[in-house]
Amino acid sequence: MSKQEFDSKLRRQALSYPQIARAQVAGFRQGLREASFPPDEVLRGIRHIYITGSGDCNAASAVCKPIVEKLLGGFSAKVYVDTPLQVARYLSLTASNDDPAVAGQTLLIGLSVWGFPARVVECLQRAEKLGIHTLDITNCPDTPVGRAAEYVLNVHDPETPDTHPGCRDYFGTLVGTVLTAAYISEVKGLQPKGAMDALADEIIRLADEYAARMDALDNAMFQLAEEVRDRVDRFEGVGDGYEYASAFFFPAKIIETVGRYATWTDSIHFRKNSVYCKEPGRIFTAFYGEVDAANRESIAQAARLAHAAGREVLFLGDAPKAEFGLPAEVRALQLPKAPAAWPALTAFFNHLPTDLLSAYLCEMWDGHYFRDGSSGSFTAGQVTTIWSQPGMSTLKGSRIVIVEEEKC
Repeated sequence: MSKQEFDSKLRRQALSYPQIARAQVAGFRQGLREASFPPDEVLRGIRHIYITGSGDCNAASAVCKPIVEKLLGGFSAKVYVDTPLQVARYLSLTASNDDPAVAGQTLLIGLSVWGFPARVVECLQRAEKLGIHTLDITNCPDTPVGRAAEYVLNVHDPETPDTHPGCRDYFGTLVGTVLTAAYISEVKGLQPKGAMDALADEIIRLADEYAARMDALDNAMFQLAEEVRDRVDRFEGVGDGYEYASAFFFPAKIIETVGRYATWTDSIHFRKNSVYCKEPGRIFTAFYGEVDAANRESIAQAARLAHAAGREVLFLGDAPKAEFGLPAEVRALQLPKAPAAWPALTAFFNHLPTDLLSAYLCEMWDGHYFRDGSSGSFTAGQVTTIWSQPGMSTLKGSRIVIVEEEKC
C-alpha cells in the first residue's frame, strides 16, 4: 500500500503545520496593528489575567499558562486558567471581588478559533458586567464570541482548504496567546523591547526543526497505522502539566476522525486507574515526555507499566528512549527539543505525530469523520448523521442569560 492512497484533510494539515510558522507570526502581527487590539494604556494597568476556551482552546490555554506566567507573573500579574463554565460561574469572586478597581485591572482572554462557543460568550458578557476588560483571540472576529468581547485579536490563520478537524488553527491560537503576553510584558516594562520578537523567533526555529522531520514522521506513522490497525480500537493519551494538552489533543483527533473510544489522563491517574483496564492489547496509548522535566520518571514509569500490561505503546520524547529508562522494545519517537527558556513550546508541536496516526487510521477504517463527512472533502450540507442534527449540540445554540446577583 502507498501512503498517498490514505491522504486526508487532517494529514495535510499536520504536514503543513510547522511550515506556516512564519505566516502565522505575520498574521499575529497584522492583528496586533489593528484597531480592535487593546491600547497600551489599558494593558499597562492589568494585574490579573484569566485565559479560557472550549475544547482545543481549553488545551491551548493550559499550554500557554507557564509561558504567560513567566512573561507576566509574580508581582506584576496573576495568571489563571480554567474552563469557561468555571470562569463564568466564579469570576466575580476570584477576579474582581466585587471591587471596581480590581475589575479594571483584570483582563479575561477568551480563546475561540471559530467564535461560537456559548460558554465563552457567557464569560465575556459576565466579565463586561463586572467591569473586566475582555479580549477574544480568534480567526473569526465577526461571530458571537468576537462581538461579545471588548477587544479582539484576529490572528489571521494562513488560509487552507483543509479545515475540520481543527489542527492548524490550534497553532494560531497558541502563537496569538503567547505573543500577546510577550507584547504586554514589553508594554508593562517587565521584558526588554524585542522580547516578543525573540519568542517568535524561537517558535519559528522549533517549527523549522519539525518541518525538516515531517516526511520521516509521516512515514513512521503510516507504518505504525498499518501495524496496529487490526489490533487496536481504543486509545489513550497520557501527559502531565502542559503535556496534558497534547495528551488531550491525540484522543480528540481520534474522536473527531473515526469516533472510536478515546480518553486522556496524567501519569499518576494512569498508574492508579487506567492501567487496569481490561483487554490491554486493544488499547493504543501515547505518552508525552521531556527528559529535563520534573515528571520524567513518572511518565516513563507509566509507559513501562503500559508496555508490561500488553498495551500498544508510543512514547514521544525529546531525547533517546534510553535516557527515559525505557526498555529497547518500547516503541518511541525522538522529537525536537524545545529551548531551555521556553520548555512549554514542545507542546506546540509534539502532538503532530499522533495527528498523523489518527489521520491514517481514519482512512484505513473507511475514511469518514465522526459527522459522516468524507475525510477527503465534504461540506456542511453533506453531513447527515444524528450528530449534526439540531439539538444534539448546544455549542452554538445555548441562550445566555446573565442573572443579577442578589446583594446580601
